[in-house]
Amino acid sequence: MAKIIETEQTIKKNQLPIRGANDLISLGSCIANSGMFGNCLPARGAVVAAICYQENMSLLDFLRWYHLTNDGKITMRADRMMAEYQRLGGTIVWKETSEEKAEAVCSYAENKNVTVSYTIDEAKKAGYIRDKSNWTKDPASQLRARVITRAVRMLCPAATAGVYTPEEMADNAIDMEMQIQQPQEQEIMRPAELAAQDQSNMPDPWTQNKTTNFELCPVEGIYFKKRWDAMPTEHLHLALTIANLENGHYEAINKAIAERERNHG
Repeated sequence: MAKIIETEQTIKKNQLPIRGANDLISLGSCIANSGMFGNCLPARGAVVAAICYQENMSLLDFLRWYHLTNDGKITMRADRMMAEYQRLGGTIVWKETSEEKAEAVCSYAENKNVTVSYTIDEAKKAGYIRDKSNWTKDPASQLRARVITRAVRMLCPAATAGVYTPEEMADNAIDMEMQIQQPQEQEIMRPAELAAQDQSNMPDPWTQNKTTNFELCPVEGIYFKKRWDAMPTEHLHLALTIANLENGHYEAINKAIAERERNHG
């Protein structure tokens, strides 16, 4: 019984004082204004608070484990990923850590003495080496982080919790940019489609671009198809945490919040 009471007291001690949406919004604003997480909006602060509450961790623990990117993505630090890997029984012995190559021998469970490496040539081939990037400022650290994530994801994926590191997120952004820049193949139309198009200059209703009014709330409920600027401020902050909205919706919500703060400032 004493152990149960002690556990309950520990949980209460670590959990943030959140009892409802208003507490979450208020705490999110405090986190954003504190500067602890850099360029953090109130909605992102609310997400951080929610994660801390659900995972029963303090804000300081969050900083130790995770990194909040400027675009609101939550990533796990490479050193924390390695610490979790080692806590679960994994080992890593560094053989080389230079600006040209990082190499380590890793073991976990039945996989013994697996050599994992990453070279600067691999990073160049992937297009990661860019002016003023971390790859040019501190390539050795970037190579070590790549070896850590490569080893942990291969040998002990449970240690990553399905989260990327900041280095992986930055490189993934470059990968996406390169894909967007690739020329798109033109769609080949069948003869029947060409004939149909020649017979009529009217646009195909099934292929017309559909326009979305980003000023209106698309979420089913009491505010469905209502203007963002007509909704309470606390609901606007909560709307920013919805993951399946389009970018235009987030821009409209932030605009409504900024105008309201200006008017009341």
